[in-house]
Amino acid sequence: MKNLKTYLGILILPLFFLGTIFLTHADVSANMGIPLSGLAAMRSMAKQSIPYEVAATNGKPSLIEFYADWCSTCQSLAPSLNNLHQQYGENVNFVMLNVDDPIWSEQIKNYGASSIPYLVFVTAELEVKEVLVGKPPEKVIEPILISLSNRDLGGA
Repeated sequence: MKNLKTYLGILILPLFFLGTIFLTHADVSANMGIPLSGLAAMRSMAKQSIPYEVAATNGKPSLIEFYADWCSTCQSLAPSLNNLHQQYGENVNFVMLNVDDPIWSEQIKNYGASSIPYLVFVTAELEVKEVLVGKPPEKVIEPILISLSNRDLGGA
């Protein structure tokens, strides 16, 4: 009986270890369609986001998020923004600028991003239409995205 417990332990431990790595690795989870949360969702979105330079010239409105990997509020906002990105990503650029990267210091200054998360909604011409700070709910963000989409598509 003692040998059986030892063998089970030897078999279960590596399976648990591999399963943990497999399910918590952001790229693997995203490819499997498993909903991401927190830091993994934020990093996945950062990889998918439109580069600022492209968003500034592609003729579409943008949601520019100023964030940092260490920001727990940014991490908790990520699943909501990911959901909205899935719905509105064809009509609105989703841009993520990490405030810890000095390359974005000019944008941080120009948009007045003094805290994070800091969401800036801009027209295709980069005219600021709305700014939200903190963790607004999807029901607050969504109408702004709809308004930007309609305005730049010739709607109301």
